[in-house]
Amino acid sequence: MGVYEEVTSEGGRRAEVEAALAAVSATPEFVRAPVMRRLLDYLVQETLAGRGDQVKAYSVAVDGLGRDPDFDTQADSYPRVQVGRLRRMIDAHYARHPLKAGVGLSVPNGSYKVRFFSPGEPAAAAAAPITLQQREWQPVRRVWPWIAAVLALTALLAAAMIWILVDPLKSVAPGGLVPSPVLEVQRVSTDGSAEATRLGGRVDMVFGGALYRSFVQLVQSDAKGADAKRGDARDGDVAHADYRLISRVTSSDGAATLFVQIHHIASGRQIWSETVPLPSDDAQLEPAMRPMITRLIQPFGIIATDQRARFTDPAAPGFPCLLLFQDYRRTHDQAIRATVNACLERTSQLDPTRSNILSAQSFMAYDASGLDPANAAALRRQGATLARAAIRADPFSGAGHLALASAFYFEGRCDLGKASAMRSMEMNPYSADKMATLGAFMFQCHDPDAEHYLREAIALDPNGPAYARTPLIILLIARGERAEALALANAIVPPMDATRPYYDVTMALALAANGKRAAAAAAWQRVIAATRGRPDQLDAVIGSHVPSPGLRRATLDALIAAGLVKPTDLPAR
Repeated sequence: MGVYEEVTSEGGRRAEVEAALAAVSATPEFVRAPVMRRLLDYLVQETLAGRGDQVKAYSVAVDGLGRDPDFDTQADSYPRVQVGRLRRMIDAHYARHPLKAGVGLSVPNGSYKVRFFSPGEPAAAAAAPITLQQREWQPVRRVWPWIAAVLALTALLAAAMIWILVDPLKSVAPGGLVPSPVLEVQRVSTDGSAEATRLGGRVDMVFGGALYRSFVQLVQSDAKGADAKRGDARDGDVAHADYRLISRVTSSDGAATLFVQIHHIASGRQIWSETVPLPSDDAQLEPAMRPMITRLIQPFGIIATDQRARFTDPAAPGFPCLLLFQDYRRTHDQAIRATVNACLERTSQLDPTRSNILSAQSFMAYDASGLDPANAAALRRQGATLARAAIRADPFSGAGHLALASAFYFEGRCDLGKASAMRSMEMNPYSADKMATLGAFMFQCHDPDAEHYLREAIALDPNGPAYARTPLIILLIARGERAEALALANAIVPPMDATRPYYDVTMALALAANGKRAAAAAAWQRVIAATRGRPDQLDAVIGSHVPSPGLRRATLDALIAAGLVKPTDLPAR
């Protein structure tokens, strides 16, 4: 097939184009870039429908990238930038995996129409096919590629010298981004019974809809079925996996069970297993599997924990930096704050359009605003700008919508904050930290849904941070449900890190509400010790551990109501 051959819905090679689209979309680079997958699918489908020449920047923005109908292509170059990024990703794919059979895809410069090429043809040929006149002169011009190569090399050396002189740190910085690990998910096996076979198919669907939602790992299906062995994936078919998920459903005497294992492929070591009783009601299947899925894909889950033990540089740009950021987000350990900011900046330089990095930088800006009151306004503006950049980079990023929700809540715009929060939760309902954060923000807006999400966060991660429980404890105390408040507080695992003062605040509140004055006073003295004996510093201590300014104020009010703090001890608010 030549590069000019049209492939439409009636064409005989449409199936090859669909196969090429599926192959490119399944690569790790495209798996972690859902915006690029959606854009590529849109451009391919428009081309197959015979509308490739009619695609304009506006339709790319609205139909291909999910922007609002009032998008202004004159004021915003977003669609052209994203198509340029897609073009580079496709070219890089075929540079790594030269086409050996079927059809290749190319998006020529200056066009939104996808061109198709055959094995042996360079992808770039789709952009500039050789004309008859060019063919006639080709033998005479064979010397020109050598001259062009020499000129290009000279220009490259000159550019390198300028780069070194202008920015010597970048010239010696380590290479590319460390990618997320790849999890190979094998099809669920069964004991052969009718019920186990039925449930096994449903479990496959739940895994397929859930596991890809986290940045912690990329997910690929086992290319050869449940009997595939290590190392038999062909080069170019799928990426080499780091972990393998094996699962089996059995049914006996009306009770069904799911058994799941995770193996580290290179070492051959099983790192985790779990057994989950399965309900017969399909509607209850995903809720029954949800805590187990959360343990797999959250930043403090099974795979992330194993990866942390394997890092040689925990601050390396890319995946290690994202996990280090999550460590800071949970512990607020000021000893690693500068390192987290540096590795996020380095990662952003290597990939300026990565939504989860922009979201992390937005969080760090808002976090800094609580630590630096003199520059709080400027830091919050920076946080809001980064949150919006995260959404522009990937409108379908759960992390991006979490950042945008936080920005709205910090601005006191509760309705917009909740709308973004709902979108974030739809995109990833398996993040306990996210639910705790957004539950705390809803609490500050007196949203009745706050309690639901705070309880869900605790159910997904019983060992989560105290700020998931504090607003719920305050609500329970206000309703007179003091015993449950104390039970929630007693269930918190005492932290051994920088979050200990906030844990002690939470314990002091619950103990005081239940009349345990001596124990409450002891917990309160530990908080005072963290302020170096200065109660007027309490606002800063609490603010450094609480994601919501409203929750910080509510916590201080609850401390005053409990008689643990005098209003005169606190700075004017």
